[in-house]
Amino acid sequence: MSYGFEKTHRLRKRSEYNDTFDHGTKVACSSLVVVGCKSASSETRMGLVVSKKVGNAVIRNKVKRTLREGFRHIQASYPGIDLVVIARPNIVKATNTMTHGELSGCLRRLRKKLYQPLKQ
Repeated sequence: MSYGFEKTHRLRKRSEYNDTFDHGTKVACSSLVVVGCKSASSETRMGLVVSKKVGNAVIRNKVKRTLREGFRHIQASYPGIDLVVIARPNIVKATNTMTHGELSGCLRRLRKKLYQPLKQ
């Protein structure tokens, strides 16, 4: 098993992002918003959205590296989900450990929402 952020673990096309936004479920945390939906494959894929509101290019790239690293550690626990992680501006104040914890917490809440039985 590889822990890199390979092409098979990424959302790469605009249509993939749009499908996730259109058919996905949203979970918000203090510094992240995670939108996710079930995918046809068993791979968990992630796309990142880090706007200029977060900071300059150096800060945005650091945030993306931190989120990718957190995803690498927990991706095996969430099979078959497409995710879009949106960083909020206050993520800059968080440490790497806090960011990883928040990402895993958001994903736990998202998994509960995605796999809860339908009420009849």
